[in-house]
Order: sequence, then C-alpha cells, then structure tokens
Amino acid sequence: MNTWITAKPSADSKGKGKATATNTLTVVGTYSIGKERIVKAIAQALQSKIYCDSRKTAILRCQAEPELHALLTRNPPAEAQVHIVPLGHVNLDKLKEYSVKYKGHFKKVVGFRPTG
Repeated sequence: MNTWITAKPSADSKGKGKATATNTLTVVGTYSIGKERIVKAIAQALQSKIYCDSRKTAILRCQAEPELHALLTRNPPAEAQVHIVPLGHVNLDKLKEYSVKYKGHFKKVVGFRPTG
C-alpha cells in the first residue's frame, strides 16, 4: 500500500497526481461487527483517526480493543481520513454522494468492501 498512498508526498511525486494520505478519504464498508483489524491497520498506516457514526462507535467501544478506541473520533469527520460506513454504501453511486460532503477536505475517495 505504501507505493501508492504515502503519509507525506515526496518531492518527486508532487504535482504528478499521486494519491497522498492528506488528500484521500478511505471509506471501509463493514457489517455491525467484524473487519475492525483491517480498519485499524489502514488508520495506523495512514496515521489517521477513524470516523464512524454513533451507532457503530458504541458497538466498537464494547470490544476490548484499546488501540482501536484511541483511533476513534466523532468530531469533526473531515479530520479522519478513514471512515467506516455500512457495507452497502461502498459502491460507485453512494461513494460519489459521500464524497460531496467532504469536497473541500479530500480530493479522492477510495472504498474498500472487505470480504471473507
């Protein structure tokens, strides 16, 4: 993953249209439980907080995962580069709608539908 998303753009990648952690929103679809490890790993790799709605936050806080709890944030969503959404929201149409909310904060959106 570090070959196409980096925490800081290098001097030779500036202006070449490469995705960077600061301009790319990563959206991960999940069911009510599961896939927390992949979300945590993405956030740690991007050195980012994780945003999710209050319902999902309550579910995640029930788990004995202090590292995950430390990464969770509720306000403001635009400060987190990793967002958890319902699995059904990770499709082209819904991601376009979702990206409009954060147009001034992120230039690109990457969606993950982890399975298995």
